[in-house]
Amino acid sequence: WDNVAQIDYVVSAFFALGSYAALLFFAPHRSRVTLMFTLLILLSPSFVNYASSGLGSSLSYALVLVFVATVVARTAESKRLFLRGMLLSALLTLNGLEQAIMLAPVMVYLWLQLPNWRLRLQLPLIGASPLILWAVFSLFYYGVPFPNPVYAQWGSAVQATEVLTQRGHFSQAGVSFDTVAVILLIAGVIRIFDLGDHRHKACAAGAMLYLLFCVALGTNDT
Repeated sequence: WDNVAQIDYVVSAFFALGSYAALLFFAPHRSRVTLMFTLLILLSPSFVNYASSGLGSSLSYALVLVFVATVVARTAESKRLFLRGMLLSALLTLNGLEQAIMLAPVMVYLWLQLPNWRLRLQLPLIGASPLILWAVFSLFYYGVPFPNPVYAQWGSAVQATEVLTQRGHFSQAGVSFDTVAVILLIAGVIRIFDLGDHRHKACAAGAMLYLLFCVALGTNDT
């Protein structure tokens, strides 16, 4: 098991550093992006801890980067963009169901850009096929279509007010101990809403929705 854990750490570090390098290489306005993410890596303990704690978080970073680079920042036929985005969204959701919230606003926007209802009905099913196949397999193999943490949260005996109180303490601690990440997140969202197009704004809205979800309900990692 020690070897498995070491391999997991090495692979997670590879994905995290590879995502960082790819972002610096492909992103527009590289000087600003370089400064922002270098500060994030050097000064944000949360980012460093999650990026190096296991494959799940760093793989999510990589998938979100690919989504932004190939769907949000590219111009292409609406059908091709939506299908590409749907496939990446399905893969990200396989890595964590709650992470679908991040990409949902962009996907809704792209879905509305499809030219007819036939494509609006067909393409989501095609793009979500990895997620659908996994749910079917999970239902037959495990007896349930969703991971255990989902049912644990649904069936929790803890009062909602207590959960919200604890989430409030968690958020306050996050702001206190990782101020850099909070400042960079707010600055990035403001910048996108000020200069970005509709897809970039939808992407920023997804990031804020995911943050609100983490504060209100938490994730498997928080």
